[in-house]
Amino acid sequence: MSEIPPELADEMTPAVRAFVESLLARIAELEARLGMTPQNSSLPPSSRHPHARPVSHKPTAKRKRGGQKGHPKHERTLLPPERVDETLVLKPTACRRCGQRLTGTDPEPWRHPVWELPEIKPTITEYQQHRLRCPGCGTSTCAELPRGVPAHQSGPRLTAFTALLMAASGRANGVSPCSASRC
Repeated sequence: MSEIPPELADEMTPAVRAFVESLLARIAELEARLGMTPQNSSLPPSSRHPHARPVSHKPTAKRKRGGQKGHPKHERTLLPPERVDETLVLKPTACRRCGQRLTGTDPEPWRHPVWELPEIKPTITEYQQHRLRCPGCGTSTCAELPRGVPAHQSGPRLTAFTALLMAASGRANGVSPCSASRC
């Protein structure tokens, strides 16, 4: 806590000195509270703004972010043309500055590969369960589903995939990441 300099303390009346000391104590208390967060105090977590960035305790780096001068280049190598499924040749038709018509071919065009997952097409198997009537007693009997066929409409891989998506999106606990009005 800050002390009152002796040369000022001698000139103060006891009431003023008490007032200044109480103000210095209050300043010290407020400065101590500035560094309080829910992580280092008994403050409730709701007292911190939900979008506040966490305070970084590590010292700032002396180097700038990203690759430093002279570091070896790291890049994804291009696939050979025979491993590419589809190639689309894109040529400009007009100059981007003056608009004059362009013709010709670039011997080394800029290659821009785009990776994509293949379309998932479900395999649908329909089981037709016939119900037949016994000619002797008249009881109808329905064919049973083979062993391993689920009684519902989703197979085991679709059920597992659906569970995975629900767990990843936070809906497995019945909690929706967005309200019905926004989705």
